[in-house]
Amino acid sequence: MPLSPDFVKKSTRDSLLAQKNSTPTSLDQRERNYFNHYMGPVISELTTADVIGIDPFFSANELTYSYKQLTFDEELTIQLLAPDTGVIKYRNITPDFVLFIEDLHFEKEFVEERNGLGRWTSNKYTMDTGVKYLFWDNQSQRIAAYGKLEERMDLLNYPDKAIYLKVFESFASEMIHNSPLVHKQVSL
Repeated sequence: MPLSPDFVKKSTRDSLLAQKNSTPTSLDQRERNYFNHYMGPVISELTTADVIGIDPFFSANELTYSYKQLTFDEELTIQLLAPDTGVIKYRNITPDFVLFIEDLHFEKEFVEERNGLGRWTSNKYTMDTGVKYLFWDNQSQRIAAYGKLEERMDLLNYPDKAIYLKVFESFASEMIHNSPLVHKQVSL
């Protein structure tokens, strides 16, 4: 079950971020809607696991959270918000794993490049995207997998829904590959 970036109360999140000396990344409403509507189905298409999907109004407030310092790629560390212990239930369902999403961002920039002696210019957009994620093993009440993903894209136009879906597919594929979930194999 992937959780929205807003899985804890705003006051709890703000308190924890203050301790970390950090500010939350912000998504515009369109990006938040794309994430809430499409990330669950994209994950579901790529794994054999049953995926509940994202309920933007669900928050797992019954647990206590803290930032954990985690190492990946043998030398890099990240801090991720994770439950201290406990089981997350959703509408009387206890999922095996819960996917926490943090610091999801889409930074877009318009780039105009002049070539030659100003005779012609090229215009493009760049989009830097990234996310931190953590799989919570609900049965063992421990962290099962985690990571940080980043991607840079050069675009001809301002990003549309298809671009966001491509990013979600890329992120979901990497998350599943690095998790206890089974990646769906396509046979021809």
